[in-house]
Amino acid sequence: MVEKNLPGHQWLLYEKINPSELVTDSIICSDVIEHIKDPDQLIQFIRSIQSETIIFSTPEREANAGQKDYGPPENPSHFGEWNADEFRNYFS
Repeated sequence: MVEKNLPGHQWLLYEKINPSELVTDSIICSDVIEHIKDPDQLIQFIRSIQSETIIFSTPEREANAGQKDYGPPENPSHFGEWNADEFRNYFS
């Protein structure tokens, strides 16, 4: 468990917290969104947290699978994958 390796940190389970009560300088959501069945819920949750900076990243589909690969994802734990333009458009 991560908690054992980093005992000086505070660990919160998202099911048990109200995100609007949280305040932080930065949120980094790295290589997570592709594992979420409904990424809109994840984004809504994270945007509810008071933060100056939010960073999302995900593996670039075309770099991993090729330009003409539109799915389904090879990784069975991925619900969706995006190329850079699709990911940028998703957030706009």
